[in-house]
This record gives sequence, structure tokens and C-alpha cells, in this order.
Amino acid sequence: MKLTRTIQNCIGCLAIVALVATACADPDASPASASVSVSQTEVLDLESKLATATTPENAALINNAQHEIAEACMQALGWDLEFGRETAEQIEDLISAVMTPAESWMFDNLAEAAANGYGIESFIANKSSPNTSVAASGASEVEEMSPADQARYQTDLFGSENERIEIVTLDGGEMSVPGGGCFGEAQRAIWGDVPAYYRLRDLSGQAESEAWQLTIDSPAVEAALASWSSCMKKHGHDLADPTASLDLASQVGNEDALAPVDVACKTDSELPAAFGTEFKLAADYVLSDYASGLEEYRGLEAAATARARTYVGDN
Repeated sequence: MKLTRTIQNCIGCLAIVALVATACADPDASPASASVSVSQTEVLDLESKLATATTPENAALINNAQHEIAEACMQALGWDLEFGRETAEQIEDLISAVMTPAESWMFDNLAEAAANGYGIESFIANKSSPNTSVAASGASEVEEMSPADQARYQTDLFGSENERIEIVTLDGGEMSVPGGGCFGEAQRAIWGDVPAYYRLRDLSGQAESEAWQLTIDSPAVEAALASWSSCMKKHGHDLADPTASLDLASQVGNEDALAPVDVACKTDSELPAAFGTEFKLAADYVLSDYASGLEEYRGLEAAATARARTYVGDN
């Protein structure tokens, strides 16, 4: 349901996907349902544990170190460019500015909805000002290159097709990622075991998906969601779930009108209570079963953070 948080620089396409890594869970088992009052804070904390083990400080540190290494490598090959840098504050702002999927299911503050909708317009307004603290030169130059130079740029940055790394995922699937060029050099310098990093990233996505699937498949959530959907439809909105409300509001710009209706229907259906209870059960169950992978990722991240600090120091 929820996309993992990615901090990416569009110039060099150097992304830090900071994720909770987890180990395989038993697909035949499932958490028991229970009637428990769960706060929004508890739900969002569990969502965060499923989605990312990396603090904004560490994400900025690792991201900037990779950019530092790749930039120096590309400049040594004759490319006159700079990759952007990010601060922990910028990453924190990006994470906190927009509702997460779980937050959209739990959002039931009518006063806030009436005053600020879902906060989308405020987010857009804040992001409309140019960010002068991030160097981003070189983008237009790349776009204006000849096809031959663009091909050389891509090869120098990401390596050849033969250098790509093939990863076998937990479910037996396969993925291919750049393994050569300056990008590959930067990844190896910071993460060390690059295939392990990508495998653990994939584990996190599977853990998060499993928790969400268990939640929305629970009878309590199914019933509350059906009631919420029926209520929304009476007000002219045929939506599958609360995340669809966010999507619609961002697309057509009607959050001021949509958010209060959404909250009223949540109150009538008691969807936040049902979702919170079942999500906590599912997340606790999944995090327990994936504990060894989570611990492995923490070790990998700690080592990556230590390496990154030798390149750029503390943020």
C-alpha cells in the first residue's frame, strides 16, 4: 500500500532508499484479532518501523557521501558537474509534510480538516520557493548534450549493461540494478555489500506489504471500510479507501471540501479505530517474524553511516 520513502537526486539519479530490512515470515500464519484502543501515534510509529530504519540525519549523511564520491569520480572523467546535497532538516520536512498512508486512514480531526484540508496546499506552497541551499548545477547541461555524449555520461555514471548486479529477491523474483560506473563506486564505498543492501531493501517492502494486506483483509476493517465508502459515495465520492481521498485531493485541488467529508464519514464508520487496532496487530506480528532481517539491516546501516562520515562528516 505504501511506497517506501526515497530521497533521490534527479541529476545523478543517486537514491538512498532507507528501509527497514526484514526476514521471511510464515505465510500460513496470521495475527489474532483483538479489541484494543490504538492511538494514531502508535500506528504511525509502527508504520515508520515497517518503512524505514534510517533517521533523517543518517539518510542525509549517506546520500551526501554517495554524491561526494560519485561527483569526484565523474569530475575525474572530465565531467564538470555537481550533484545536489541534502540536509537532515530538508529530509525531515519532506517526510513530515505530506500524510503517510496510515495517517490518511487514521486522520479524523474535523477542525484540522476544515482549516487545512489534508495539508496538501500548504506543502505545495512551501515547496514552491527555490531551495538555494542545495547545489544542483549540471542538469541543463546533461539535457543539452548530444545523444553520443548522453550515452557516455550514462555509462560513466552507471556502468555498462554487463556490470549490472542481478539480485534474487525473497520471493524468488529477480531485480537488476546498476553496478558499475561512478554510481557503483559510490555504492560499494558506502554500503560495502551492495547485493545485500538491495536484498534487505526488498525484504522491507515485502514486510510492509504483508502488514497492510493483513490489515485490510481483516473482517473489522473490511466492514468499517465498506461503511466509509458508502458514506463517501452518498456525498458524491466513489473512492476505494482513504489514500484515494488524498490522491483525488492532490489531483483536482478540492481538499478543503473533501477532507471534512472524509473525516465525517470516518467518524460514522469508526474506520480509524478498526484500522488502528488491526494495523497494530498485523505490524507487531510482521515485525516479530522479520526481526532477524531488521537486525541485519541495522548493522549494515551502521557500517554505511560510519563509512559515510569519513567522506562528509556530521550533518
